[in-house]
Amino acid sequence: MPDLAWLGLSAQIRPSALVALFSNALLAVSHLVLINTISPFVLSTLLHVPSERTGTITGRLLLADELTALALYLPAGAVGDSLGVKWVAAVGHALVACAFVAYAKAGSVGQLIAARVLFAMGGGALVTTLSSIMASMTAVPEHGPAGAHEDPAAAGDEADERSGLLGGSSARRGSTGSTISLRRHEPARLAGFLGFASGMGALLAVFGFLRLPTFLAGLSPQSDSSEALEQALRQTLYLAAGVAALEGVFLASVLPGRGARSPAREETCERAGVLPRLRRGAGKLVEGFRLVGVSGDVALACAASFASRAQAIVVTAFLPLAVNRYFLDHDLCGPAPFASPPSRDSCRQAFVLSSILTGVVQLLSLLLSPLVGVVSSSPRLSSSHPQALALALAFVLGAASFLGFALLPHDGDPRAGVSWLYVVGVGVAQAAGTVLSLALVTTGRCTVVAKEGREVAGALSGAYGLSGGLGILAIGSGAGFLFDRFHGAPFVAIAVVDAVVAAGAAVLWLRADNVVDDV
Repeated sequence: MPDLAWLGLSAQIRPSALVALFSNALLAVSHLVLINTISPFVLSTLLHVPSERTGTITGRLLLADELTALALYLPAGAVGDSLGVKWVAAVGHALVACAFVAYAKAGSVGQLIAARVLFAMGGGALVTTLSSIMASMTAVPEHGPAGAHEDPAAAGDEADERSGLLGGSSARRGSTGSTISLRRHEPARLAGFLGFASGMGALLAVFGFLRLPTFLAGLSPQSDSSEALEQALRQTLYLAAGVAALEGVFLASVLPGRGARSPAREETCERAGVLPRLRRGAGKLVEGFRLVGVSGDVALACAASFASRAQAIVVTAFLPLAVNRYFLDHDLCGPAPFASPPSRDSCRQAFVLSSILTGVVQLLSLLLSPLVGVVSSSPRLSSSHPQALALALAFVLGAASFLGFALLPHDGDPRAGVSWLYVVGVGVAQAAGTVLSLALVTTGRCTVVAKEGREVAGALSGAYGLSGGLGILAIGSGAGFLFDRFHGAPFVAIAVVDAVVAAGAAVLWLRADNVVDDV
């Protein structure tokens, strides 16, 4: 059996389980991106919602989605600990499959929101398993940091948390300043590598699934009719549902059961119920936000998580919505001359342009993630805090690019040549936000462990994840309600967020640089 220790995985993990880990990350992200990018076209093509109401309804969909997902993160994690993460992942994909079918069959906005809540139940489970499956497959160090809790249950939980957040690579004792400096470089490289699978999933959604409706409509005998595009859109959703269902069966068959635990940990897990785990999880969540004041790296990681998730929702939900809205409002859909009757609701050109714009952003994010990891781990960029400097530079570029999208010429024409410059800037910012936020939370954990002599990985992981969810709630739902009044509202909102985070990153870099100079 091939040795996978170079990935930080346990010696018992088989290559088939690694394939399952990769496919789960790829398809989970693909589902999350697809539901956002395809929603504007479901609203206009299937439900025939007037374009002036699409922003408000999109905001309601995002609000329902994220509130449901946030409420399920802790229960899904507790159930995964009790029954096994692979079953949570399998059920998550099954729920997503049912949600895609319900999306295709929805006959009203209310039914669409109900389908989105069902999707959020599955999506919330999948988001939880993305880190939990890695934790169950990762080699766990035999010894925790000095000062770890003596309680067996807490100690067992912390062992799982260490492996989940850091891949078991940095739970070492006797941390020193030089050791923390070294770890500041290591997580960035690892985070860049692990982002590859999720990047491929985003590309599958925008270049694969999102392009399918126009392709399938072209195969129809009545390819020029609006009914052909409607049917093709439903077929695309059914296909996505089938893929999700098959992935659930595959994960249940291939993934290992509950991660290896010591006898004491196993006995403790059998005694503990779901509710005690939820209480511990809630306590760790509060503890995670307390640690924001202990480490500047943790504070910046949470801010970058907020911004990066908000960036993703603007790119995947509001960029396609803006493209579709512009084409519909300016009568650019151009139905074929034999289409009867002409329809302003079915816009194939908007499908294509949305796929290209969002696809280029996701492609750049994928290609640049390893580069961001390498550059931000290089002392040549900064001898004090290269991650903070790299994040500041990338988010300044992102803020300028998002603001440019809000102020596109010719009444916001997304076909303008300058759009491609903005797409590049957004791609850079998205890659940096994803990779560096993960790296910063890992670096912050090393700092806190060195200061307080106890494990805090689970607390930081919860605060980091919740920060991202709050970013979607604040920017996604809030900007959605403003979109119908000003189409550039989502882009202005995320530009402001990026600028604020860039300023915070610059302050952290300057402080770290001053510390190095003093030494």
